[in-house]
Amino acid sequence: MKILLIENGGRDFYLSRLSYAHFLIEKGFKVYALIPQDEYVEKIRENGIEVISYPFDRKNKGVFQILKLIFLYRKTIRKNDIDIIHSFRFQPNLINVFSSLFTKRQVVLHITGLGITFSVKSFKYRILKWISKVLYFFQFIRANTIIVQNPDDANDFIGKNLFKHKTHLIKGSGVNTTLFCPLPNKPIRNSAAVNRIKFICVTRLLWEKGIKELTEAFLQLPEEIADKAELSVVGWPDPDNPRKVTDSFIESFNGHKTIHFPGKSENVAALLQQSDVFIYPSYYREGVPRSVLEAMAVGLPIITTDIPGCNLTTINGFNGFLIQPNSSKAIKDAVIEIVSNPQLIESMGTNSRAKAIEEFSDAVIFDEILALYKK
Repeated sequence: MKILLIENGGRDFYLSRLSYAHFLIEKGFKVYALIPQDEYVEKIRENGIEVISYPFDRKNKGVFQILKLIFLYRKTIRKNDIDIIHSFRFQPNLINVFSSLFTKRQVVLHITGLGITFSVKSFKYRILKWISKVLYFFQFIRANTIIVQNPDDANDFIGKNLFKHKTHLIKGSGVNTTLFCPLPNKPIRNSAAVNRIKFICVTRLLWEKGIKELTEAFLQLPEEIADKAELSVVGWPDPDNPRKVTDSFIESFNGHKTIHFPGKSENVAALLQQSDVFIYPSYYREGVPRSVLEAMAVGLPIITTDIPGCNLTTINGFNGFLIQPNSSKAIKDAVIEIVSNPQLIESMGTNSRAKAIEEFSDAVIFDEILALYKK
């Protein structure tokens, strides 16, 4: 059986879909990846995946580019006699549906979160939200299978009851618990030999990820707590996103003794292993955030917000703290609690690791997705 996996970027495919592609190959599928041309295409090919790439201008939101992609998708599907078209994220899902009209091929739409349109409350984004809901409705009419990553997303769609029979909840995209694992012989943080507790956030630098509130929280820490904590915000501002964190904001922390913006990293697993607590104060409409799952697999306590997706990862007081979104005070209080009680790091981290393996590992999630394909 032939399956086409469609992502909106090579980096997204490499980080989020490569392991799944290998899993499908092991199960006997012929796997193709359809992605825009970028620096990750060759890396994916080197991993044994047949890649079909195309030029794509992310800044171009015009109808002509969409039409061009519809014909490209359709041609690719016909040429390779694809049986299942499994797309991820809004635009690939939309084009998947239009390119598969009037065919009997199996269409799987994977919604990995509702994104910026469902996060910002301005008039502009409220209009865009309703347009998106209409487009989702028409996508769902054609889809054979709809995958959502949290139950709140499924409840946000027009005509949700009409599509209940084809909508399935699968919590996240899976995490490699072998690659993302605790560091052996890591120093115990309640030891006098360890000076500072290392908090880390790994994310795209968008305001809705809670970056402003996060930095405010650490700036407001009492001196005796601030001396025992440091924060690294690992990531980069998406140049094409209007809600990106500004360069001037990031540069304002150059040389700061507690807060650091080290930029993008290609070895997130190592950074997590060298950290103590993962903090993710997002109020962006997530699916289930991959970065949180990776931190859980490494065995870190989680501080995250009680919003859709994030609230599936953390049980308050068990493997971390669920906090109020949009609140620097809530972040500050959680940081103070952990710094004041460093023994929580080991116990909560152990619980995070166990929860990641039991609920979110590749071994669990991939089998759940596979079961939805019609053989």
